[in-house]
Amino acid sequence: MLRESELNAAFSDTKLQEFHTNEIALIKDIHTRAKSNTKEQNLLLIKSLITLISERFAYEEQSMQASADAAFGVHKFEHDKELLDIKSMMEFYDMTGDANSLISYLEDALVPWIIEHTDTMDGGATDGY
Repeated sequence: MLRESELNAAFSDTKLQEFHTNEIALIKDIHTRAKSNTKEQNLLLIKSLITLISERFAYEEQSMQASADAAFGVHKFEHDKELLDIKSMMEFYDMTGDANSLISYLEDALVPWIIEHTDTMDGGATDGY
């Protein structure tokens, strides 16, 4: 279960809102099609997700630096850690082709992280951008 109702964050920054909306749509797409897609199709979607998340994180970090946000270091650390986790999941999926593991990662790791991160870090940090 993706806990979709908890993924509906609202940001005052329209660009950040667009990133978040697109990210969630792509996660839902991967989740829905993981078992019916070929391994190559899933890898392309995961790479697209990594690109989108990287762009979102870069935008957040640039905004935080521009506003001299004191939480920048901790926030960037969380971003770097999550990107490493996503890339590790992609490498594992590339080696195994295990769609169930991909689905479990989305449900049990990525989505809970997004919910926690947006609730605890993005809510306050991004409103100041």
